[in-house]
Amino acid sequence: MSISKSIRRLHALWLGCWVCLCVAACQTFSGNPIAIPQPLPNYDTVTWLHVTKLPEGQQSLVAAQTDATGAWRWVQTDAFGAPLARQMVDRQGWKNDGFLPPNAPASRLFAALAVLVGAQQHVDWPLIYPQQQQTRESGWTVYRYRQQLLWRIRPQGDNQWDVVLADGTTWLVEVVNE
Repeated sequence: MSISKSIRRLHALWLGCWVCLCVAACQTFSGNPIAIPQPLPNYDTVTWLHVTKLPEGQQSLVAAQTDATGAWRWVQTDAFGAPLARQMVDRQGWKNDGFLPPNAPASRLFAALAVLVGAQQHVDWPLIYPQQQQTRESGWTVYRYRQQLLWRIRPQGDNQWDVVLADGTTWLVEVVNE
């Protein structure tokens, strides 16, 4: 094989890798922004939420707590207790908290659930997300940032809500009373 053919093949391989990398980067950063809640006072209690992804019926448990620095810690586990997502959010944004791979859908869910967790701790949403707009539409509370839909929340009863994220993912959320 000639050197020019080898160079062309190497160039094609390099170009292919570059295109794949660019597509992956676009996929990672596309879609709606992930809201960053404000630091809150440290709460000694953990808020437990039972979440069910609809219509699949995939169930999981979410625990949320703020620490002494005001950072929020979130853990989502499956029905067997295996972690699906473990993240924290502080002033710099969302970060993995442990060795699980990045999970942007979980970050979006946690960002929406922060409103409900704050309400459980008697903290109103403007303190959590002062940069967002909130409107009421047909029984839903709609949250936007710069006119872009982030999520919608609708109460279903005592300590139970429907949460619909901007991508259409729907969750039934219930507070777990200890």
